[in-house]
Amino acid sequence: MTAFELVEPSSLGEALGLLDPDDPAVRPIAGGTALMLMMKTGLYQPRRLVSLPLPRRGLPSRMV
Repeated sequence: MTAFELVEPSSLGEALGLLDPDDPAVRPIAGGTALMLMMKTGLYQPRRLVSLPLPRRGLPSRMV
């Protein structure tokens, strides 16, 4: 896997400002299991990944 920059903005607005629609090597990431597998096999080699911030919500005290 090649080196890449992982950016973790604190707001959605900041994340949108870091994305570049003209550069296919800059991608948003949320979860990313499939993306990581593609990177490990060399199918995709991003220059920058922008982590999308999740809304701040409390987890339920009991998961059913």
